[in-house]
Amino acid sequence: MIDQLIAAGRYEDALRLLKDSNDEVHMYQKILCLYSLKRLNEARIECEILKEYAEKNYYDVIAIYVTILIEMNSIEEAKHVLEEELSMPYIPGKYENIFNETYDELLKKGHENARNINFFDTISDEDLAGQLLLSNEKEITLLLLEQLEQRNIRRFIPALKEFLLDENKERIFKTIILESLYDQNVNMEFELKDKGELIKVNPVNCTPVMELECAGKVFEIIDKEIGNKDISFSEYCEEVLMGYLGNIYPNSIEDSHISLVASAIIIYVASLMNSATDYESLLIEKYKLNEKDVEKTLTKLENMMILQK
Repeated sequence: MIDQLIAAGRYEDALRLLKDSNDEVHMYQKILCLYSLKRLNEARIECEILKEYAEKNYYDVIAIYVTILIEMNSIEEAKHVLEEELSMPYIPGKYENIFNETYDELLKKGHENARNINFFDTISDEDLAGQLLLSNEKEITLLLLEQLEQRNIRRFIPALKEFLLDENKERIFKTIILESLYDQNVNMEFELKDKGELIKVNPVNCTPVMELECAGKVFEIIDKEIGNKDISFSEYCEEVLMGYLGNIYPNSIEDSHISLVASAIIIYVASLMNSATDYESLLIEKYKLNEKDVEKTLTKLENMMILQK
């Protein structure tokens, strides 16, 4: 009888019959009625309750929940729900396609007013993945990675796994990929290979480069030594630090090396800016650093910066 009322568009009558039922099927029918009557906030609340214990029609509940969130303009929340579902090890094919297509549309809408149209906007996912693997030009690779951030990154996982294992690809680009996977809540293990080192990493368990605790500690030392004395000097130090972290990510700087790295960055930037202050001797003495360790870290910094040019 309830199905017949819904089919006839008699949603208020159906709701009266569904009022006191906690049955899963009846709860879903109630959501359909509330949605059809555009009582979206009530429908949203019912979805949030039902999705916690639904079994028979779980994916139908998620589908209408996402639809309701979109109509309520809760786009980021809708994306988050889809990201969680798409990160699950199994989704029925029908729903996986629907969720992926919806996610693609949300990403597209989110970026359509925030970017200029260029060639990379028009290429297919397949071509983008192929160009990413073949490109040896830094500028082109950066443009491709920027485009990747604006798409459903799950469609590129096979290509990204290959990229992360390619030792000819620069580490900084692999960091960009891991952060893009983190941003889209991809919950699965990847392997990253660089200079013979194999690292297993799950993006959702990573901390974005800018939020690493070690970054804050190095910044503290840079601010203490440079501070407001020379803003451009300080900003350049921060830029070099981000480059350094990007080339060791998802690893971070050990606490015992914080003062060493901070000092090496200051010394390196001072050499580039022809600073009159002899930071090297001052910092080595102040932080009781080993000269050979400083020279080694400086060489590492110089090599990283050369690669990024």
